[in-house]
Amino acid sequence: MKTLINKTLAFATLLIASASFAVAQTRTVEHEYSPFDGVVASNGFKVTISQSDKYAAKLTVDDVLESYVQCYVKANVLYVGLDDKNIPKEVKKMYKGKNAQEPVLSAIVSVPVLNSLTLNDDSQFFNTGTLSAENFSLFLNGTTAINNLSVVAKTAVLSVAKNAKLTNANVRTEGNIAVAGDGKGIMTLEYAAENLDVNTAGSADLAINGAAEKVTVNSANSAKTVVTGEAKSLEVTGKGTVDASGLKVKEAKLSTNGATVKVNASNDIELDLGKGSEVEYAGDPTVKIVKIQSSSVTRK
Repeated sequence: MKTLINKTLAFATLLIASASFAVAQTRTVEHEYSPFDGVVASNGFKVTISQSDKYAAKLTVDDVLESYVQCYVKANVLYVGLDDKNIPKEVKKMYKGKNAQEPVLSAIVSVPVLNSLTLNDDSQFFNTGTLSAENFSLFLNGTTAINNLSVVAKTAVLSVAKNAKLTNANVRTEGNIAVAGDGKGIMTLEYAAENLDVNTAGSADLAINGAAEKVTVNSANSAKTVVTGEAKSLEVTGKGTVDASGLKVKEAKLSTNGATVKVNASNDIELDLGKGSEVEYAGDPTVKIVKIQSSSVTRK
């Protein structure tokens, strides 16, 4: 009985040691590169930006994946990903299945100024500070995700597509901010800008709060956009659902076809409504009717 217990303990110790060895098999490499101001990450890399005076990347990856890591600069953009086509099937199987381990794919990127960031596949971005940029652009595709993003720039472009998520974003610009949502993209944004331009399609879901001189929303398909805050004027075109009842404006101009729109205008509202549009407005504006075709208009 004592021998059996000792063998069992020895076997358990071996399993624990093997598991620890498997978990510990990662490799870290660091390289400096020629100047770049953009980053494109793919294949599930988790990216952290460190704004410094050098151009470098510190990569930590599973040892079995190290030979397939691709990290290079082209046209002032740093690309980080895997040579997925040449990864052996037996290696890929390690990361598939119900109890499969998650690959270690980490990139800490050092760069003086980050002007563009693109995440593909299921990559993620982590940053604790505020990014300072000239003209900042962000493109999220696939199932990528960013939670907590703070940017100060002259202008900004923010895009979520497919199943991407951008949450708790705070972007301040001197000029314009352009926002795009497609597929099942999700975005929650706090902003300050001269003008805000929003384009949505698919079943994207956007919630945007802030202040601007002018807000323009072009919505298509079954996309949903909620806009709150303050602006001098609002213009809504297209289809979809636009809830701007929490956006206080002086003037509103609606040119829609089959859209559901809520607005809050104090001075003027212009209506050019195609078939199937539903409009609810609050405030005491002067209403100018260009066209109302098989649509409904209700004052709240």
